[in-house]
Order: sequence, then C-alpha cells, then structure tokens
Amino acid sequence: MLTFVRRYVSGCDTCQRTKAPRHKPYGLLQPLDVPTRPWHSISMDFIVKLPLSSGYDSIWVVVDRFTKMSHFVPCNETVTASGLASLFLQHIFRLHGFPQSIVSDRGSLFVSQFWQRFLELANVESNPSTAYHPQTNGQTERVNQELEQYLRAYCSYQQDDWSDLLPLAEFAYNNRTSASSQTSPFFANYGYHPAYSPRLADTAIVPAPELLTENLRHIHEELQAELQHAQDAYARHYNARHRSAPKFQPGDLVWLLRRNIRTTRPSDKLDFRRLGPFKILQRIGNLAYHLELPTHMKRLHPVFNVNLLEPYISPSNIDAILDVRKRGQRFEYFVNFKDCPVDERSWVPLSDLTTAVDELIERFHRRHPRKPRPAQSLFNPPERPAIP
Repeated sequence: MLTFVRRYVSGCDTCQRTKAPRHKPYGLLQPLDVPTRPWHSISMDFIVKLPLSSGYDSIWVVVDRFTKMSHFVPCNETVTASGLASLFLQHIFRLHGFPQSIVSDRGSLFVSQFWQRFLELANVESNPSTAYHPQTNGQTERVNQELEQYLRAYCSYQQDDWSDLLPLAEFAYNNRTSASSQTSPFFANYGYHPAYSPRLADTAIVPAPELLTENLRHIHEELQAELQHAQDAYARHYNARHRSAPKFQPGDLVWLLRRNIRTTRPSDKLDFRRLGPFKILQRIGNLAYHLELPTHMKRLHPVFNVNLLEPYISPSNIDAILDVRKRGQRFEYFVNFKDCPVDERSWVPLSDLTTAVDELIERFHRRHPRKPRPAQSLFNPPERPAIP
C-alpha cells in the first residue's frame, strides 16, 4: 500500500501540469557526423528584418560544416522557394557543386514542397531541425551572431549600407582561424591564405600539382581530426549540464513542456508548465519523438526533442476495469491496481479517475455493452482534467 500511495502522490495530474522540472535537461549532446571533405554537408539560415540597403532587407547565410567557410548573400524576406533555389545555383552550386546534405531550421522556405522537391531531384538530403530545438542548426546561429556583430560595429548611423559591407565581412570571417578547426576556412579550402594587404615585393612560387594535392590532403586530414576533437570537447561541456534521457517507447504517454507554446489563458506566469499527456507514435533518431497531437495543436510540427518531454506518471496505477455500478447519480468502477494483491481491488468513483484510464473504461464498455454507462459529458467534467 505504501508503494501505491507514493506512486499516486507522484502521479498527481495537477502537480505534473503546474510544477516546473528541477532536474537537468534531458538529452546528452548528439553531434552531427563530421564531414569527410569540403562542401560535403552545409547548413543555412536567414537573418531577416534588417533596414533596407540597396533594396535588400535580409541576409542568406550558408556555412560549410567541414571547413567552416561561409557565404553571406543579400536577399529579401519575401524571397520564394523558387527564388531560394535560384540563389543556391548562383552563389553555392557554381562554386562548390551540390552537397550531400543540408542542415536548416523549420522555416517555411526550407520545408516547402518546392524546395524539398528541388533537393530530391538534386540528390541532396534535407535535415531540418525538430520543433523548438535550434541547437540542431547551432553552427549557423553562431555565424549569424558573428556577422551581426561585424555589421553592428561598421555600419553607418542610418544602417543603410550593411549590404556593401557583406563582401568585407565574408572575407574577414573566412580568413580568421576557427576555434573548432584550428585553421582558417580559406586555408582549409585552398591550402593558402589570400592576400589582403599590398606588398612592395613578392616572389611568385608555383608549387608542383602533386605537392599542392598532397598538401590539401594533409590539411583535410588534420582538419577532420581537429573537428572531431572539438566535438568531443563540446560534448563533455554540454553533457556536464545535462542528463541521459529516458528511453520512451511508442505508445508511452509524455508531458510536453509549454515553454515555447502560447495558450489562450491570460497570464503566462499562472499557466500550466506542461501540456498533455500525449501518446508517442514513433521514435525519430536517438533524441526525438513523434507525438500524437490533438486537432487544435496541428499547426505545430509533431516531432520534439527529448529535452522538451517529461515522462507521464499515472496516479491511479490501474491496469484493468472489472465492473461498474451506479449509485444514485454517481458511477463507480471496480478496478484492479497493478502490482497490488487481489484484496486491494476497490470501487472508485468516476470523478476520482484521471483521463488516462478512459481507454480502459471504453474497452470495458465495448466488452460489456449491457452494463450501465455514464453519458459522454461525464467523462470530462471540470474536476477531471482532460487531455488537451
């Protein structure tokens, strides 16, 4: 009985909805695979809502995940999926060809049917992030910060000349040593640093083709080792502030943290901290799950990272409905508790049962259609919080 009481208290529906979790966030770092050559895998994002400059109001940022080389392309926030494909051909494909994979967020352009079909025809794998998990595209987000800092320092007071600064910003970024690769993007791509200051005298040296090829091969091997070492270091620091995620299975019920979702309730401070519980339909990779969302939440992408999920604890621990009776206007169910002896079976009023056992109730009434059955409106009264 003591075990049952503890489980019942820890499974309080109201407490689970309203209390903020106090444990470390779930999910250890799962770095993306280190590419094997330049421009084999890239990431991209947009910086939007900038003041007009030469007719542009946005910047398209593209980063090579291997060498960290970046391209900053001025564009407009109203660019369409076909326009994005045109920009890709003009600024990326003509210089580096098609990559094998592209990492991006879930922006409307990146998940549009046109863009997905374009990548499919080009034999390019699309890797959009899960809902409310920008860490997937963290590399590009970091480059965005660097670029914004550069433009903030050098643009005019009117902020209308930032587009003229993009070539200089791109050169400065690609000529700077990367902390993860321990070399500059230019050197990682070409094997030398481009000249950026006048020289009074210089002796041209043209290396033999074999020497240049061998030099680039050594650079790429060292670069791959440095990137792997950097990823291991990032993982150690990240995992020190996180804990291993529970292994959910399809069919399990979980809570969804509400931190990124707005509801119609007046105050965010007094709103529930968790929504659900929702059923897991599928496991996506190691740290993401596909949830069965209700109709009014269909606008959300149903795949969420594990750091936004919490295990649902059923307060009743009921595994079977054995009988039903009606006492006046009240319905009571004879229930069996999991891991409890038979003599602890008892009659429980419908108002004391959570919505987690509604499926058991429905299954019981399908097997026993002649038994008394409460009206459908009694299944979700105010005192029985319904699953959203």
